[in-house]
Amino acid sequence: MLSIAKLRVGQEAYHLSGVAQSLDDYYTGAGESVGQWLGGGAARLDLTGDVRPDDLRAVLAGLAPGTGGLDPNGNQLRTSARRVPGFDLTFKLPKSASVLYAVSDDPRVQGAIIAAGETAVREAIAWLEREAIRANRGSHNKAWLDKQQALDPNNTTQWRPQRITTHGVVAAGFRHRTSRAGDPLLHWHVLVANLVEGNDGRWSAFAHPEIYRSAKTAGQIFQAVARRELTASLGVDWVRGRHVQEVAGVPSHLLEVFSKRRAEIESWLASNGRADTPQAAQDATLATRRGKPEREGERLDAGWKREAIAEGWGPDQAEQLIVQATQTVAADPVGEVWRLTAVGFDEAGGADHYERTVEPEEWIADLLRRELTQTSTTFTRFELTEAVAARIGTGATVATIDRVVARVLASDLVIAVHEPHTPAPRGRARYTSRDMLNIEQRLLAAFTATNTNQPLTADFVESSIAERITIGTDQAAAVRTLCAASGPLAVLVGPAGTGKTFTLDTVRDAYQRAGYQVIGATPSARAAIELHTGANIPSRTLHSLLATWERGHEQPTPSTVVVIDEAGMTDVRLLERSINLVRAAGGRVVLVGDHHQLPEIDAGGGFSAASERSTAVAELTVNRRQHAPWEQDALAELRAGNVTIAVRAYLDHDRVAVADDRQQMVEIAIDWWQQARGDGRHVVLLAGTNELVDVLNEGARRRLVDQGELAADLDGHYGHRGYRIGERIVLRRNSDRARTLDAQQVTVANGQTGTVTGIGGGALSVILDNHNTIITLDETYLAHGGRVDHAYALTTTRAQGGTWEQAITVGLDGLYREAAYVDMSRGQHTNLLVITRPEAEQIDLLARDPLERHDQHGIPLPTEEPGTIDDELVDTFERSRAKHLAHTIDPQITSVDALARRPLDQLEARLAHCRHIERLANEHIGVDAGELRQAIATASRTATHAAIGQTVKALDRHNIGTIIGLDDTAGEVLVGFLSADGNCAERSLAWQEVEILDPHATPRSLPETARLRLAQLAQAADVTLATWTSYLAHNGIDPGEADNVQQAIRRVIERATNTLIADLPRWLTTLVGYQPADPIGTQTWTTAVRDIATWRTRRHNTGDDAGILPVLDDAAIEAWEALSTRLVHTKAWLDHRDQPTVLWPHRRSHHELVARRTELDQIFETAPADQQPLIERLRRGDPQLLDDTAEVLKAALDNQHARRHWILEHWPHIVEYAEVTNTLTNQLWGPDTATILGNLVPETGSALATAVAADEQWLPIAVGALAPQWATRLEPDVAVQLDAIADYRQRWSVTSTQPLGAVPATPDQLAEHEHLRQLFANTPELPVVDATTRVSRGLDLQ
Repeated sequence: MLSIAKLRVGQEAYHLSGVAQSLDDYYTGAGESVGQWLGGGAARLDLTGDVRPDDLRAVLAGLAPGTGGLDPNGNQLRTSARRVPGFDLTFKLPKSASVLYAVSDDPRVQGAIIAAGETAVREAIAWLEREAIRANRGSHNKAWLDKQQALDPNNTTQWRPQRITTHGVVAAGFRHRTSRAGDPLLHWHVLVANLVEGNDGRWSAFAHPEIYRSAKTAGQIFQAVARRELTASLGVDWVRGRHVQEVAGVPSHLLEVFSKRRAEIESWLASNGRADTPQAAQDATLATRRGKPEREGERLDAGWKREAIAEGWGPDQAEQLIVQATQTVAADPVGEVWRLTAVGFDEAGGADHYERTVEPEEWIADLLRRELTQTSTTFTRFELTEAVAARIGTGATVATIDRVVARVLASDLVIAVHEPHTPAPRGRARYTSRDMLNIEQRLLAAFTATNTNQPLTADFVESSIAERITIGTDQAAAVRTLCAASGPLAVLVGPAGTGKTFTLDTVRDAYQRAGYQVIGATPSARAAIELHTGANIPSRTLHSLLATWERGHEQPTPSTVVVIDEAGMTDVRLLERSINLVRAAGGRVVLVGDHHQLPEIDAGGGFSAASERSTAVAELTVNRRQHAPWEQDALAELRAGNVTIAVRAYLDHDRVAVADDRQQMVEIAIDWWQQARGDGRHVVLLAGTNELVDVLNEGARRRLVDQGELAADLDGHYGHRGYRIGERIVLRRNSDRARTLDAQQVTVANGQTGTVTGIGGGALSVILDNHNTIITLDETYLAHGGRVDHAYALTTTRAQGGTWEQAITVGLDGLYREAAYVDMSRGQHTNLLVITRPEAEQIDLLARDPLERHDQHGIPLPTEEPGTIDDELVDTFERSRAKHLAHTIDPQITSVDALARRPLDQLEARLAHCRHIERLANEHIGVDAGELRQAIATASRTATHAAIGQTVKALDRHNIGTIIGLDDTAGEVLVGFLSADGNCAERSLAWQEVEILDPHATPRSLPETARLRLAQLAQAADVTLATWTSYLAHNGIDPGEADNVQQAIRRVIERATNTLIADLPRWLTTLVGYQPADPIGTQTWTTAVRDIATWRTRRHNTGDDAGILPVLDDAAIEAWEALSTRLVHTKAWLDHRDQPTVLWPHRRSHHELVARRTELDQIFETAPADQQPLIERLRRGDPQLLDDTAEVLKAALDNQHARRHWILEHWPHIVEYAEVTNTLTNQLWGPDTATILGNLVPETGSALATAVAADEQWLPIAVGALAPQWATRLEPDVAVQLDAIADYRQRWSVTSTQPLGAVPATPDQLAEHEHLRQLFANTPELPVVDATTRVSRGLDLQ
């Protein structure tokens, strides 16, 4: 697939040193093939073909190779210790493809596999460039933005914060053939420099988050393209594998044989008596690590072939696989994609799996149901692309995948979900299915229904409450609310430990007194047993209950009350079906749960919506489980999302233990567990992953054996586990076939725990917790293993709903906010947390990585430095996995969907009318209504979180300051500001004028004066907004209607655009060609298609009519002509971009190079004393220095933060020094442009004179490219050329720093641009000093 890691400083040395120096090195495995340049950014810098070490080091340092140490903008390098040099993207072919490569004797097969991987890497990188690589631009400084708007009201968009398209990445790809263990593992490391050129011509770092968010999708793109290439070249078929699809016919056992790494580690652990902890795995990794296999005089693959032959599948079998391979057709074109797997029966009655061709809508509906809305109500464009790429079994090109994605988005089965407060980039745009939308609508209708049922008579309710003398006030109030519901649905929100079961028992009693039948339903069998046992409500799983009803048995009646417990873990499809079946019968449903505990496994958000929208909601508020008041408060804060407060409380009360490593973490946890047992407490160990649960169980059992509480010898084995009498176990499967000692059949549930009382005859005898009956689990239950497990430690999922006297949570693996809330609320008396230091966590992650982690090389970045324990806990607990309905994310989704069915021209007319009325309404109240709402929200947050010392941002100027005073009566804060030159200033700012920057700021208890002032502000805003709303209503406009109409317009145009992209009619390619591969070309092409789609939709020209037909009405003729002209220009521009263009080179002059080297020498004088020898090697021009400095410095600087910081900050200067020295040594400097321009005397009033007077940035670049090295003035013919550039720029308003600017779109300008480009391309080149020195050729200047 694809993994991504930040590159460390100097890490590239590993890949550069691993390049084979000869064919013998390559074939024996002593080296790999030389790296290759990839990406549009690399092409812009004239980096193509083989990767030269100096060039790679330069771009990772932020420099443009061949310029003498300048960045690509032509500026001197600015360094920062926190700068990330780049990213390591690792692509891995399916294991079966690597094994086929290793075993085959046919070089054509091996070459095809390599070529498939190379093509897949290029296409995946190109997809990332188009979809995820963006550059940040713009300013957040409101005062500056306001000033720009005042200067030019029509041109402020470019200054506002935005993410822009780029020309692509500067990347170097390195192919590797083996794993650490020497097994065949074809994978590619693509080192992507943190350096891109935006579509504005400026180079900068790129926005990092999107590359991480798109990683899974890019990985599936890589796999799909690789499958397509192998299908096309070798004719192989594919079968579903463990993680990705594998080549059909390569034996699965052979894949295991060539996956030695895990086997080696497991063998070492067993022979050394070590539990499989991450720490032990690290030790095993180090103990069993091998170097790269180097067999004297033997090809690397000879050993692979011997191993394969020994396993019965060698070169002959590999050849037979290829010969017999069905010539499978890859899924190109798009029409070949619409196939679904079906199951029939052959003549013998056996199952026959085959593919059938279906209509696109059926395929889309299946995709939406099975992949995209199975676990979530919504999905992103990235997730859609990932699902499409994974589903096309024979693989596909990226072009095909893009068209299928467009076809899905064009379908009426897909609905756009608008996130108004978090606008997402294209890849993270969110969608849902029409089926899911309908489910949600039916569910929401049930939530809000009223007057369908009679409230329960008060006498029944009060008598039930009165008989329970221990019932709490909140519990009694909840019972009354639930029983008084007049609709079909009531909701009980029960936070952890609030006595939910006791409350439900009271509700049951009240309804039964009134003659109702109360039945329970839960997501799991264990929860059903607990509901029956605790609340006396006969219960079963919700799946079972629905199946019974839908078969026509035991159906609900008007007297039925269904209590759905753990509703927060019940997916929306089940909720909707069950609620509406009961509702249709006239019955009632009580939903019970807590949406702040574990979320649904499948699509969720139903219970959360019910708790917010239902007309009858009761919430229990008193924590009856935890005894300490501070712990009750901490849990309440954690549940509410105030994580910082909660974490600080646990730390302050010594509930968190910090171990040096994971092995010690487990030992501390077992020590605490043993001590609690010794004190007679009912105790449990909890962890977020099955792996850690296994480790804890093993540690607990070993401790019990050591203490003599369990026998040393096992009494029996079942599956992969051994058991002793007296051991604690947990059941892992539901079954109705367990039996008591007197042979009565009983039901057991997944998650039930108990103690082993007997072993023998292939069976386990167990006494279950909370039961006095011994049951027998026979061979049928135990046969497959894994159906029972040890229960000293449990996962969070199995622990939910349980109560112990003490709970010990171990590690942060698998934890998130909701899981942490569950874990830390299980213990009545004590809840403890044991974690490792962040440093140890990072080491363990390295040990567990199955691929060679090359980020062990180089110097760790400051961003890798571990945070404090507080930071680690807060970061972990802040992560939420709560799920939401599409209607919760986008409350207007139904309204927008209805509007989107109207004609586009009607929508556009309605939008213009709505906006006009809104402007009049704003003028009527004297303020923008949207800004007023935002101001009140800001004032509320500031008022509730303001504190002395709090860091804030003044919203008018966006400068940062600190609160030094509070005036709650006036609703203001006094803020102190410190300028860069040390000047101090103070300003009194209203609450709505400042933003508190800390997202985890602790809320304060509002004084009465603050509460009163905030209420005054809110009341005044409400009055103003009411006037605004009334004005809209008087003119027939609903509040928010304009936004809804605008979203509907976007949806109509998006659907029409995607239809054209998916269909790709011939007339469309005639108008604008095919979609280009580069990001900016793609953006331009897509914009043109959108323009065409908009025109056709607006003119109701959406059938088979070709193109943009001429119009007859005078009103539209001008618009038609403008669109036609624009499309002609776009096509010409796109056609011209088939030839890649490189930048005009920036080059330092001899004088500048000497001066810069002197400055760098001064910087190096500040280096730590023990690093001065390395600096001297640099100054002497040691050719090996940059190949080994990173490793030397890493060893020298371990645990020396200050020295490491110096190296991190100045590493780019070291690379720059080498660039400067190389340029001087090889006499590759440019002319002294300052002197030449100073001697230039252009004609008065000419475009060149204007450019010289304005000191325009393009001039030094042009002069540097045109003038000889030692020139002090321009030759007349060169001056004429320079004047021609200036004249061209002035006439066509070119603002780029590149002399000729970007490739233009209009034909006239394009012709002139091409003429000038060709003219300068014929300028004599600078001499090449030697064959290995890189010189910018300048043959294809932009």
